[in-house]
Amino acid sequence: MKVKFSDAEYALVDQAATEQRMRLATYVAVQALSEHRWTEIDDAGLRPAVVRELMRAHRQVRGIATNINQIAAKANTDHQLPPNLGEVLELVRDTMIRLHLATRQISQSLPVR
Repeated sequence: MKVKFSDAEYALVDQAATEQRMRLATYVAVQALSEHRWTEIDDAGLRPAVVRELMRAHRQVRGIATNINQIAAKANTDHQLPPNLGEVLELVRDTMIRLHLATRQISQSLPVR
């Protein structure tokens, strides 16, 4: 998703993110989700941490997808799989389980609509 700001709007959002000690993307995500009622997460003051973790996980999944595509391209060219493929797949599995558990925990904290 892409968000567009005028120069003046960008300056305001960037300043607000800096004041909150957040990356700009994290701040925008937190603000975009602010109208949802994350009661338990808000009560514990965890929303910024939750959003940061989800964004970190998103970056990891993108990186994993890139690596899998590179492995597939190499395997299709050389007709061989890399010797450490098992380790890589185990890391992928662990990351996906962690992401699934985090997502489930967040979903359980949100009010039912």
